[in-house]
Amino acid sequence: SFTLVFMVFMAVSVLYGIKRASNGKDTIQIRPIAGLDAIEEAVGRATESGRPLHYSTGSGVITTIGAPESLASLNILSFTAALCAKYDCGLIVTNRNPVLHTIAESVVREAYVQQGVPEKIKPENIRFVSEQQFPAAAQAMGIMERENVAANLMFGNFAAEALLLAEAGALRGAIQIASTTNVIQIPFFVACCDYTLLGDEMFAAGAQFSKDPKQLGAVYGQDVVKIVCLALLIIGVISRSMGSDWLYQLLSVYGR
Repeated sequence: SFTLVFMVFMAVSVLYGIKRASNGKDTIQIRPIAGLDAIEEAVGRATESGRPLHYSTGSGVITTIGAPESLASLNILSFTAALCAKYDCGLIVTNRNPVLHTIAESVVREAYVQQGVPEKIKPENIRFVSEQQFPAAAQAMGIMERENVAANLMFGNFAAEALLLAEAGALRGAIQIASTTNVIQIPFFVACCDYTLLGDEMFAAGAQFSKDPKQLGAVYGQDVVKIVCLALLIIGVISRSMGSDWLYQLLSVYGR
């Protein structure tokens, strides 16, 4: 059936992308994303002002369907922590999930070690807030208020607490960069944040920072599938406008 062929095509595209990413002579390049370039600007502003940077990993975990968002957030956190270690910028990380909290602590520690400044690690700044949605948001908002943060980065799975966190950062005058795949919350980030990565851009960001061939290959394969789907959509619209429904009939017969 068409569905089986499409799944095989997607799998082949991902595997080919992984092979390309694994080949040092032919790496996969991620297009420039303004929000990613702004992370260094956010760290620089926080460093110059002598105020810390706040990073939230969201409400996702790594054992459920939200795992890809959490893993992408950890990759971005690693990059951010390395910049904070390099420029001696204060870093505060808030987590809602105990397992993710432990991993985030290890990610930050590794980033500081790789920068050669393990003595500057402050474990007390990697904070577990609460597993409950709004108590966690309230604690994170309080931290941003008390610490007078200069930058607020939010990457991961966010629900109704998205606007609360973004508004708290905006009230502090912090530069804000955020991303989530929850389409309901993206408009709130767009309204309150300086930079917002839309949907799949967060996964592309995580792959770019991690340089993991599997993640880069997955991004490549998904993009190939999107191009094919878009091409089929355009062909279908044009053929239908010309009075032909051959594509519709074809998918009706073989699309089961």
